[in-house]
Amino acid sequence: MTAEKTTGSLRRDDFYHWDRWQKRQLVPAGCSFFHRCFRSFFASSAGIEELQGVTVLATTNRMERLDPSLLAAGRFDLVLELPLPGREAREQIFRIELRGKPTAPDVRPDELAERTEGASGADIALICRRAAMEALKASLARGQETLLIEGAHFEAALKDFQGRRGLSPS
Repeated sequence: MTAEKTTGSLRRDDFYHWDRWQKRQLVPAGCSFFHRCFRSFFASSAGIEELQGVTVLATTNRMERLDPSLLAAGRFDLVLELPLPGREAREQIFRIELRGKPTAPDVRPDELAERTEGASGADIALICRRAAMEALKASLARGQETLLIEGAHFEAALKDFQGRRGLSPS
């Protein structure tokens, strides 16, 4: 079947998760749904026949983890790579993510930005969510009804984030 006769979609996270599924052996060997899905995508984008009205848009914040065959010459008309945010941009992202949240005076977006070199905006949002969850757990454990996100909660979130990324804590 050609793309004109069938309708399908690959979500933006499918490309990123495909690599993770393979490495963690969550995709069974042999012909699975995932193998068929990606084989179909590659076949329909290989230029065997010209596809009219087909647009493929994919995003990732981990370009270095993509399989090089996905970006083979002629597969896409345009690959637009945006750089990771610099220190000032990371600080602004922290400020946006923390806006309206109860933070202690020891939570300083400028210091957090310094410690998150190489983090994407999505990474920073995750760090902030994890710190908030740490604060919630601490409040519940103490029987408090109020929530305050403290520097220690960010320390735990950063340690977890850096451990997942294979970075040493800074």
